[in-house]
Amino acid sequence: MDISVSEFLQQLGPEFMKYKQTFMENEFCDSSSLRAMNIEVDLDYMFETNPLPLGHKRKLQYALKNLESVTCAEKNEMFIAPPESSCTEKNMDKIKEKLESNLQLKEKEKADYVHKRRQMDLIISDPDPIGPLKSTRCGNCHMRGHKADGNRGNKPCTLPPCNSWKDCGQKDKHTDYRVQCKQFDKDIKNADKEIEEMSGEIARLTSFQEKANSSFIGVVKERLRQTNKKSTLIAMC
Repeated sequence: MDISVSEFLQQLGPEFMKYKQTFMENEFCDSSSLRAMNIEVDLDYMFETNPLPLGHKRKLQYALKNLESVTCAEKNEMFIAPPESSCTEKNMDKIKEKLESNLQLKEKEKADYVHKRRQMDLIISDPDPIGPLKSTRCGNCHMRGHKADGNRGNKPCTLPPCNSWKDCGQKDKHTDYRVQCKQFDKDIKNADKEIEEMSGEIARLTSFQEKANSSFIGVVKERLRQTNKKSTLIAMC
């Protein structure tokens, strides 16, 4: 029993219905004409002006090849399942493996950023005061106990300038601390976005494979029912 091109496209998903007009204009109106397609050549010819997105093209190719397999089953009154290692399925599996590998790497990269960001929040112990002014903090070395200028005897701080918040624990006195925090926050946010996109791609690819297999099995079952009916009628005669 033939199905219309509308029913065929609807099985692939509502987003494929926009291609109905193109198929109809080229007289591919039902499954019997679809089976006669030269899949690679005809799809490129029909969509030469507005090329198909790669995902849609692969899904159409897969579904049309399944229709061809069903035709063979009808002719031989038996169904021989297409090998699981078809080119399309292999390519999809490779793409999925690559995405999953990239996802794992990105998750490790994010974990590294998160660890480094947490290290920035660690409390650094305030070193012991150097000098008698315990409540005063030097603007040069950031140590308590003296001032950068005007100490006893009008002496300046003789220590080298503080170069890191990790040495003095005074995060607010180091712009590099704020810069590093912002950079790690940005890196984590970007990693989250990429992880979400990769996870979405994997989910869509998995859904596509499941739907393609489900649609194929549904069509095959209907074809086999029709074949069995024909065989029964012949036997009765």
